[in-house]
Amino acid sequence: MYSQITKGKYQNIEVSNDFDFFIYDDGKKYPIERFSGGEVDLANLVLRIAISKTLTELSGASSIGFLAFDEVFGSQDESRRMEILEAFHTIKEQYRQIFLISHEMEIKEMFERVVEL
Repeated sequence: MYSQITKGKYQNIEVSNDFDFFIYDDGKKYPIERFSGGEVDLANLVLRIAISKTLTELSGASSIGFLAFDEVFGSQDESRRMEILEAFHTIKEQYRQIFLISHEMEIKEMFERVVEL
């Protein structure tokens, strides 16, 4: 998913046994501290999804009921927001519900169901 969202710019994320995070850029491994805040936020988003999938598999459950994300778009530019939304659309069949909390007005136009508070 990380490679998909970054259009191949970054290939992979690795977490060491000491919980150090690395991002693969052009086949080379770099510590996450090397990257911008938006890139780190994106890596964290992808890792949360991966952890959810792993926990589901380990628990023996057939699927995850829902995913919830709060303000994952704030540090992303418009192009990256659209890539993230496209990625959410590709995984939506794996989850009954995906909750997104966002103050970005253009985000709500991308979904069929919106709750405004």
